Amino acid sequence: MKKQISVASIVVAVASAIGIIATFLPWITTSILGTTISARGTDGDGWITLILFIAVLGMVIYSMFKEAKWAKICITIAAALALLDGIIIMINALSNGFTASIGVYLVIIAGIVCAAMPWIPIQKSRNS
Repeated sequence: MKKQISVASIVVAVASAIGIIATFLPWITTSILGTTISARGTDGDGWITLILFIAVLGMVIYSMFKEAKWAKICITIAAALALLDGIIIMINALSNGFTASIGVYLVIIAGIVCAAMPWIPIQKSRNS
């Protein structure tokens, strides 16, 4: 009997891949004397979100092929921590006069999707 790969698993895998890519994009931007300066996630503590999204991707891929009852909880915790890190970075940037850039927005969106999607019941599935 083949294990069914759920739509939720595919969505979480794609969102975690987006979160991984987002850590290498600009997170904070500022303009000084007409020159725009930006900082990528990997210039600071974006390495934390990178590791968390890699963990999410690994867990979701594992759960696609093996029965893992723990996967939902672990994926949610890792994604929620990445989301929290993105929110903290955004709040700090905005409160210090910087502008939040595309990378931090994508981290936040990916964190929300990865944390919520495993708990949303979706009936459709694709054969593995």
